[in-house]
This record gives sequence, structure tokens and C-alpha cells, in this order.
Amino acid sequence: MELRSSAVIERPIEQVWRFFLDWDNVPKWDTHPRRVWTQQTAGPMAVGTTILATEQIGPFRVRLPVKVVEFEPYRMIGFQVGGPFKASVTRFSFERVGTATRVIKSARARGLLKLVMSPIIPILQRKYEAYMPNAKRALEAAITTT
Repeated sequence: MELRSSAVIERPIEQVWRFFLDWDNVPKWDTHPRRVWTQQTAGPMAVGTTILATEQIGPFRVRLPVKVVEFEPYRMIGFQVGGPFKASVTRFSFERVGTATRVIKSARARGLLKLVMSPIIPILQRKYEAYMPNAKRALEAAITTT
């Protein structure tokens, strides 16, 4: 099972990359408005960097450890979420398209998680499809006005 969303953003890859690596920008494009990402490891982002994702789901506050498992500057960053979601990797890929940048967000579930998630894939895909258009609007607006 793979979920996927993409957009061509009319900005250079360097600006798009910095936008996605800035945790303060996550609420601008994430479809989970009550999710907060906090980097736990000091220093610049790299393979092994740990992040804490905190999300309010109804009356519950859920905290999930996230680890950077793939990192190629201006090309790709991959995250693995701890807990029951450890069987998945979420990846952001970046490609130059002339003076613009194509960003692709994808997630692939494996094993038991794949089986459990199968019935809700259409719902998850609709949520996934909102990520990149949100990012495109936020990033282009943010850079245009500054």
C-alpha cells in the first residue's frame, strides 16, 4: 500500500527544501492542524535525527517518536514513525522542474500495518491528496509576501 501526493511549486528547490525542513511551517501544510513536530536532536537535520510528533486526537494527546531514516539534501528526506506505525516510512522527494520544484510526499506501509490500513486507504488517500496543494499555496504565498 502506498499513499502519494505531489505538486509543482513555482519556487527554486533551495527555497522549497528550507520550507519543508522548518518545523514552524508544518501547520501551514499538514492536514492535521493539532499536530506539533519538535526536533529532539541538536544540530542540523540528518539521518538519525529524532523528532517528537505530538497530536491532539479528541481528548487524547498522542506522542510518537519519529526518526529521520533517509536524508539527501535537496533530493529527499524519509521519516519512520515509532510505535504501531513503525512498519511505514514517509518520504518527501524534491525534483527540479525548470525553475520550479516538484515535491512528492509518499508513504508505504508494510506487514501487519498494511493489512490493518487496507480498508481505510481511500480515506487516507483523500487526506494525502490535500498535503501538497496546501504546501504549494503556503510556500508560494509565504515567499511572495516576504
